[in-house]
Amino acid sequence: MRAVSPQKLLDNCIYVTTSGENGAAISVNGELYTWGWNIMGQCGTAVSDDLFVREPVKVLDNVQMVWTGSLSFNSPEQEIPEIWHYNTLYRFTVFARLKDGTFMAAGEGAGDKEIRNLIGGGDLSSEVIYRYSDTFVPIQIE
Repeated sequence: MRAVSPQKLLDNCIYVTTSGENGAAISVNGELYTWGWNIMGQCGTAVSDDLFVREPVKVLDNVQMVWTGSLSFNSPEQEIPEIWHYNTLYRFTVFARLKDGTFMAAGEGAGDKEIRNLIGGGDLSSEVIYRYSDTFVPIQIE
């Protein structure tokens, strides 16, 4: 996501958004392209050893809008630890709204694949399981 000078990535795009980790663009035909850090499949492509999608990849059609980076919802459960329990904060997820109104997501919290990580160290280490999807799946936003 970093370059020393501007670089052209795509032609004929009507919308582009980036975060510190990844980017997304919608073409004039409603095609969604993503690139960048893909640690939890948030680019909508398979997670690889490289962890980066280095060139824009088409991942979805009929897209009206896209959001990258951190997304949080206004909720009475915004205080820790409730924010994690109610899953109102999404850090490694890309959201898209299709032209028919369907909301889609790829990345952390969007699917049933698992990544297991150890956090902490020594006697204080514990395993954390993150669920994710590396393809865009329909979601409900209430």
